[in-house]
Amino acid sequence: MSIAFHLFQGPVELGPDPDEALPHEVLARIEEGCPPARAIRLWRGLSVPELAARAGVTVEDVVEAERGAPTSIVASNRIARALEVSVSLLI
Repeated sequence: MSIAFHLFQGPVELGPDPDEALPHEVLARIEEGCPPARAIRLWRGLSVPELAARAGVTVEDVVEAERGAPTSIVASNRIARALEVSVSLLI
C-alpha cells in the first residue's frame, strides 16, 4: 500500500468548507503518483500559465510545486488559494 493511500483514506477536505472534498478521480491520480498540485490543477481545468496568472506567481513556481520541489511559502499559499484547496494538500 502506498503512502498516498494512507494519506488519502476517506474524503479529503479542500479548504474552509468541510463538506467539499476532492473527487475520487483526483485522489486516484494522486495515488498513481501524480503530484497533488498537478492533479488538482488538471481537475480544475487550468493550464500551468493560467494557474500562474490566477495565483500571481511565475510559471516556474507552478512547475516547481507540481514537481514537489520546495517553493516559497508565499508561492505555495497563492497556488493553493488559486486552486481553492488547503495549502496542506500541496506540501
